[in-house]
This record gives sequence, C-alpha cells and structure tokens, in this order.
Amino acid sequence: MRKSIIVIMAISAFWLSPVSATQAQNRALGKEVFTTPVVSYEKSFYDNITDGDLKTFGNWRGWSKYAYLVIDLEQSDYIDEIKIHCSNVDNYFGRWFNLKPPLAVYVGDSLDNLRFLAEKKPSDNYEYTSDKDIRTPYVTFDNLNSYGRYAVIYFFTGWGMKLHEIEVFKYDIEHREIEDDSSSSTSLRELWLKNVSLSGWLPMSTEVVTPHVNWSKPASSGPIKALFFMQKGQFRTIAELNQRMELDWDWVPIMWYTGEDTPEVSPMNRIQETETLEKLSGGLDVIVLCTSVKWAELPRAVRAAILEQVESGTGLIGVDLLEQSLLDDIKA
Repeated sequence: MRKSIIVIMAISAFWLSPVSATQAQNRALGKEVFTTPVVSYEKSFYDNITDGDLKTFGNWRGWSKYAYLVIDLEQSDYIDEIKIHCSNVDNYFGRWFNLKPPLAVYVGDSLDNLRFLAEKKPSDNYEYTSDKDIRTPYVTFDNLNSYGRYAVIYFFTGWGMKLHEIEVFKYDIEHREIEDDSSSSTSLRELWLKNVSLSGWLPMSTEVVTPHVNWSKPASSGPIKALFFMQKGQFRTIAELNQRMELDWDWVPIMWYTGEDTPEVSPMNRIQETETLEKLSGGLDVIVLCTSVKWAELPRAVRAAILEQVESGTGLIGVDLLEQSLLDDIKA
C-alpha cells in the first residue's frame, strides 16, 4: 500500500510541475548588454542585467530619457518570450501619476535588420507580476515565436529606475511556422537617429554666413581633409573655419559626458563608434580634438584608429585637452 502511494505522488508531482520550468532556456544568461544611447559608464550596470540574480540591478540614474537596450545572444535561435524585471513597470511616476513606462521589443539576425514584435503603452494599463519573495515586479512579452541573434528593448525610463534582469526564453517546440516580416524591418541606427533628431541634436548646418576674411579659399594645394571631434554646441567653430579655409570636413558629435577621468564604459554608443571608425578609415590631413573631448572617453578602437592615422602622417590637434584624461597610448 505504501509503495502505491509513493508512485501516485510521484506521478502527480510530474504532471503538476510547470512546463516552462523544465523546457524554457534563458538565452540571455551571461550575455553582453549595451544601450543606445549609453546610460551608464559602469560595467557592472550591464553585467547585472543578465547575471541571473534578481537581487542585483542596474541603477538607471538621471531624469527621464529613452534608450534602446541590446542583448547580443551570440547566435541566431528561436525567441519565444522576453521577461523584464524592472522596478517601474508597476507604477512609473510613483505617487504623483499612475502611468507605466512604454516598452517595445525588436528581434533580428543583425542590428541592421530588426523586426518590431510588440509594444506596451502606458494607456494600455498592462499587467505586471511581482514575486513575493523578491518583490521585484516584471512584465512579459510572450508568444513571440520569433528568431534572431539580437533582442532589443525600447525603454522610456523614469528617475531612479532599477533594472534587475532581462530574460530571453526559448521553448522546446517541435513544429514552428515563423512569418517573414523583413518588409517592415528597421535598424538600430534608424531607431536611434529618429530619437536624436527629435531631441534637436541633428542636423547641423554651415549655411549661415558671418563677416569674415578668406584666408585660404580657394587653396592652391586643394581642400584640407579634416575630421573634428567636438560637442554640438561648438559646431559653429567648423562653420567659421569653413568660411575662411577650403575644407573637406566631417565631424564626430560628442553628445554626452561621464564626469569621470577614466570611465569603464565610453559615452560614445556602438552606432557612433562604428560610424567614427568609418570616418577614420579614409586618408585625412588633420584630426582635431576640441575642448569638449576627453581622450579617455573615446572607445579603445577609436583611439587606436586615430593613432594609426597619426603614424601614417595625419596631423593631430588637441585643443585644451585635459591632462588627467590622457592615457598611456597617446602619451607615448
């Protein structure tokens, strides 16, 4: 009699066990995370988001801002659910307003080919769940039935938001039919530029002409090919030089600062870094690092590309560079 009871209890336990717990695979565990724009200059912020521990978190400092958070899953595979453990999905503005943050998810094989999957609007009054033992609310995008290497989540963050974990689940499903939605695809660059242009950062223009003397325009030796690194507010410097000299110019807009001498994470996001490396790949006559530029805040690959240009004969002008931000690579 005792053996029968044990067998029955074992069978019952098997049938009552949740399917997701045995068949779900969190593809995001331990994977690389970055944001566009960069929202933290501490490496631990990004590591905590996929470390599998709901008690750790990335502390989103500053006032409200948008951001696209990217998880590189390292290889393309199925994505069925994205679960976001976040302190603000229950009540965005605390006691003042009962509004929840807008969220959206994109998936793609590359960051140049992202498919929009779903969104949650504040007006939707969407559901959230809170684990009592952790007391960390979360919201989930389920039934995604998608495929890709990159999971991109759009946030509009509130002050003091804590992002505890993002899980990207693949379920053990034998037969799948995934619709090809490539016709409605977008890129991370397009998403980022849309928000940047709305904020008034871009574009800049040299069309406004002020009184000036033509120093070297036209130049007997032809235009000087120059690349400027500078903050948006200093753009007029390029316009003034362009009036007086024959320039073939381009620029790298510096939009954010860390306030640290040697930050762990560069404030230049991945899109800017890729575009900057492309600008540094051609033959340049001169590179100008203006007052707003801190050498230590530039990504390592960008610093290496600048020094490679200098070694090949390109001039390098540093305008009032901060000594404490200079690293050994440029000092050498």
